[in-house]
Amino acid sequence: MMHGVRQDLRYALRSLYRHRVFALTAILTLGLGIGANIAIFSAVNGVLLRPLPYPDPDRILTVWGHHASIGRETASLPDFLDWRKARSFSGMAAWTSATFTVTGSDEPQVVSGALVTPDYFRVLGAPVPAGRDFRDDEARGAARVVVLSQGYWERAYGGRPDVVGRRITLGGVPYTIVGAGARGLALPAEVDVWTPLQTDTTLGRRSDFLQVIGRLAPGATPETARVELTTIARRLEAEYPETNAGWGVELIGLQERIVGEIRPALLVFLGAVGLVLLIACANVANLMLVRVAARERELTIRAALGASKKRLVRQLLTESVLLALAGGLLGLGLAAWGVGALRALEPGTLPRVEEVGLDARALAFALTLSVTTGLLFGVVPAIRALGVDLRGGLAEGGRALSGTRSATRTRAGLVLAEVALASVLLVGAALLLRSFVGLTRVDPGVAVEGILTARVTLPRSRYDDPARQVAFADALLDRARALPGVSSAALGTGAPVDGGLPYWAFAMGGVEQPPPEVVQDAVIYQASPEYFHTFALPLIRGRLFDAGDRADRAPVAIVSQGLAQRYWPGRDPLGSRITFDDPTDSAAAWMTVVGVVGDVRQDGAVSPAYPQIYVPFAQDASRAIVVSLRTARNPLALAGPLKQALEGVDPSLAFSQVTTMEQRVAGTLARPRVNALLLGAFAATALLLAALGIYGVIAYSVVQRTRELGIRVALGASAEAVLGMVMRQGLTPVLIGLVVGLGAAAIGSRVLRSLLYGVSGTDLAAYAVVAAFLTAVAAAASYLPARRAARSDPVKALRAE
Repeated sequence: MMHGVRQDLRYALRSLYRHRVFALTAILTLGLGIGANIAIFSAVNGVLLRPLPYPDPDRILTVWGHHASIGRETASLPDFLDWRKARSFSGMAAWTSATFTVTGSDEPQVVSGALVTPDYFRVLGAPVPAGRDFRDDEARGAARVVVLSQGYWERAYGGRPDVVGRRITLGGVPYTIVGAGARGLALPAEVDVWTPLQTDTTLGRRSDFLQVIGRLAPGATPETARVELTTIARRLEAEYPETNAGWGVELIGLQERIVGEIRPALLVFLGAVGLVLLIACANVANLMLVRVAARERELTIRAALGASKKRLVRQLLTESVLLALAGGLLGLGLAAWGVGALRALEPGTLPRVEEVGLDARALAFALTLSVTTGLLFGVVPAIRALGVDLRGGLAEGGRALSGTRSATRTRAGLVLAEVALASVLLVGAALLLRSFVGLTRVDPGVAVEGILTARVTLPRSRYDDPARQVAFADALLDRARALPGVSSAALGTGAPVDGGLPYWAFAMGGVEQPPPEVVQDAVIYQASPEYFHTFALPLIRGRLFDAGDRADRAPVAIVSQGLAQRYWPGRDPLGSRITFDDPTDSAAAWMTVVGVVGDVRQDGAVSPAYPQIYVPFAQDASRAIVVSLRTARNPLALAGPLKQALEGVDPSLAFSQVTTMEQRVAGTLARPRVNALLLGAFAATALLLAALGIYGVIAYSVVQRTRELGIRVALGASAEAVLGMVMRQGLTPVLIGLVVGLGAAAIGSRVLRSLLYGVSGTDLAAYAVVAAFLTAVAAAASYLPARRAARSDPVKALRAE
């Protein structure tokens, strides 16, 4: 047996070497399809399949508050402290993102960070290689300590172990480094430093800002944990009806929390590259059929010399598998490039991107896929080889297989399958492209051109007083306005398109208050008077803020048009009062609505505008500030001068997230853009392969019918008649495949539903464009060989026979 296999391998290698053009064509076609599959599988493996780098990661859950009217929500500190009493968890931790300004070096540097409860590292099961993590007393202010991430430890300190015990100044406050080298912590991502979250502070039950994780206790299940936390939530609802009415708890696995949003897209891409590979297999199968036909006399002679049908089939399958393995090697090289391209295409939008690579599992997948592919595209030619007729093959000089209707139908069937598969991919790409184009045309509600934004966080140690925050803001704005080329300067707690802004519950005066279980909230912006002019935010009614809206004047507010229509339907909101406090409290601070402005899509085009309330920064200052400059020039040219302006006000501070509004808006479209680009690339590849397959089949058919076509021309058939006949016969399987493919696309479009925005999965325009385009490509691929047939010389054709 092994001797026969070795003989088959040697013979296959010699045969493929003799027909190098065929072999290279097949290898390139397969390499393209296999490489795309390996690249996408590497992403699926790294993001979805590989377990998180913690002990028993499937026992780590994220814990959320949940309300029927607003859905999932972060937790407040008081609620978290009650939740962690649940016995279903061996530990529960909370965290919130933060930024810190590191001083003490040549110039201030902004680093990303997180405030975490002391058991954060222990709940995850993530050790701190150098030093230790946090003690419980450090969450009560016993000491200011910090743990460095692996990346920041290496960048700032060269990974030296003697960093433990040293001091680092964060926000003007000295911290002691107690640990370094923490890595692989998925929540939050891209963190440089961790500091203890102070749990002894007084915060309200609805000050929701914490993300919570918990590790199940031995023997506990997610269901038992859900039941226990729900019981705790009902008790809190009874004890604090004003704040906790209607609030429950939702549990989500940690891995699902990290990768849940990207899973549909990755699975769609995996299915798409699978279709591309099937089309490549159909193309190579057609090539193999042609080659089997050309080798008919060889196969007949081998059969006459005693080779069994089984041996002939094994020989052909050996050649197929060798081609597929060579294509797999090429595919590995293409996949290595594709993984790098995927990382570049998905900056910040692909979770766990650092774990995407060609590991042992990806290599095993490549080998399995290559062998399976070889068998897949080799089985049809091998079955055709079973039709070798010893006497017919020798007598007819090689027509026994190639000229049969069965062979013609097989090739036409493969073309039909290619067109159907390509149609599915093209429809998906067209839908995603229409969706993305639609998103780019959505008006965010504000001007985005010519605006630079930059964030600065004031340290609590020196800017805890609102008066100091306002003084800093005034000084920075004065310098920013004076910069050359600046036509307008403003500041606020966020830019208009800035997801992650706080939602505050509010109450209205003079109306019956909603029941406690009904949440009435809005996105809050604290803004300077120039904010609305800088972003060209239209005034609908009333007035904007002015220089007189200071802390010593009556509190005022501006609301968005959507909020006004929702809460004051058919009425004028100007003069109405709202408060963020308990409206039954005599000390509640009431604000008068003085203006209504247009709606802003604060989370970008993918989400509708949420109700918004604006309050003057001078009346409700904050340590988190975003400075915005408007200019007729390139806004990025203002980054350097703005940095100098900040140094003139406080040289210990630094900006982060220095970007243009156009970049901000583009960032909200990053994932839809990548989805459309990737599926479009796969669809284009499928279209190219299908066009080549159509061309190859018709061209081969013309060669096989040389005598017939010559006779038709000799009997008086015009060139136009021959051209039309060949094109009709070539386009018939194409049109059938198109109908089948469009039907399959309509059925399968449901899997794209979560990736589409404002476009139906059965959008007729997309289907019509795909049908017209694919028909045109197929007609072009059919025309070239058909034209050659129409120009054939009957004398030469008959003489060739």
